[in-house]
Amino acid sequence: MSDLLVRVQQLNRTARFRWVNLALLAGIAGIAALGYVEIRSSAATAAASVRTVTAARGVVLSTVSATGNVTAPTQLSVDFQTSGRIVEIDVKAGQRVKRGQVLGRLDASTRPGGARFRAGSSAAAH
Repeated sequence: MSDLLVRVQQLNRTARFRWVNLALLAGIAGIAALGYVEIRSSAATAAASVRTVTAARGVVLSTVSATGNVTAPTQLSVDFQTSGRIVEIDVKAGQRVKRGQVLGRLDASTRPGGARFRAGSSAAAH
């Protein structure tokens, strides 16, 4: 009788392991199927929400706010050997200039013959 009882217990244990393994396998298959359906439906939704428009010129309305200090990338120290009142400026702010280019003129009444100041020159030329 004890042999029969041991065999029944072994069968019960084996059957239990089979059911547990079968339940785990079914759970994993269900999670995999659910993941596949979810990924496939989100890909279809993403493809359906694409919108195409023709490019055109227009005004972009956006605001950028920031805090901090604004500094020039380079600084140039200008030294003049003469002084006087500027009566004419021949360049605009931000404009590129070349060495020797006339930047402006000084008042002729303060200096005989008038004076011109040039880019890249530390002395004023006549």
